Amino acid sequence: MENLVTENSAASLPNSLKVSDIARFLGIAASTAYKLVKTPGFPVVRMPGIRRIVISRDKFLEWCVNASIDGTQIK
Repeated sequence: MENLVTENSAASLPNSLKVSDIARFLGIAASTAYKLVKTPGFPVVRMPGIRRIVISRDKFLEWCVNASIDGTQIK
C-alpha cells in the first residue's frame, strides 16, 4: 500500500476536519469514514450541544502514522 500521508496532501488539510475530509484524504466512502470515526482510539473532538463531528488535523495525522506502524487497517 502506498504511503497515504505525504507532506503535500497533509499540508492541504484544514486544521479542523470533517468526516468528508477524512473520507477524501483516505480515499474511502463517506459511510466507511463514519464507521472509522466511531472506532475506539480515533481522535474525534466531541463538542457539547453540537452534533457535528470534528477531528483535529494534527491528531488525525498522528493516528494515521500510528495505525500504519502497528498494522491497523485504515481501509
